[in-house]
Amino acid sequence: MAKKSGPNKENLEATRRVFIDIARSEFCREGFYKASTARIVEQANMARGSLYYHFKDKRALFRAVYEELLEEMALTMKKSVAQKTDPWDALITGCLAALDLFTQKENRQIIIDVQTAIGYSERIELLKKTVLLQLDILLNQARNGGYLKKLQPETLKLMIFGMLSESGRSFELVDDVLKAREEIGENFSIFMDGVRV
Repeated sequence: MAKKSGPNKENLEATRRVFIDIARSEFCREGFYKASTARIVEQANMARGSLYYHFKDKRALFRAVYEELLEEMALTMKKSVAQKTDPWDALITGCLAALDLFTQKENRQIIIDVQTAIGYSERIELLKKTVLLQLDILLNQARNGGYLKKLQPETLKLMIFGMLSESGRSFELVDDVLKAREEIGENFSIFMDGVRV
């Protein structure tokens, strides 16, 4: 007979969830370096030891927040293409849906800070389980549909994510984010049309 999950496990998961939610707000508002674990603990109304039971340090807490954002991005991409029948349309739609997430300032702050808060190899491992995995699915469907036959999918996957994430960061520098999103979306589509054979 399988052992039941007791309230202790449920409490631990609920506590972890509280810390991630509060930390996400703190990181988005203050940025990684100015974010304070003392404020996070105070807002959670829990002991500092409870935070460090779940997360080794502030960087580990930020990593959990970043991973959650990547999971949201992958899910957004997946949902955006659910009704698409043309694989090329699905690829472009999925990519632009990911880009849309960066129009929200709180998401931009996380992807801006992640480059200094988390090492590259660790970021890639998180991406492989989330956004790059979803991109892989979309690219394989496009290739099976006769597109992108001349390009190496592994390289293209990283190039596409690089374009999307850097474009998302660039929204931080403009006054009209929605206009910038429209322009970047158009340019991304033109670029992809140029390499789709």
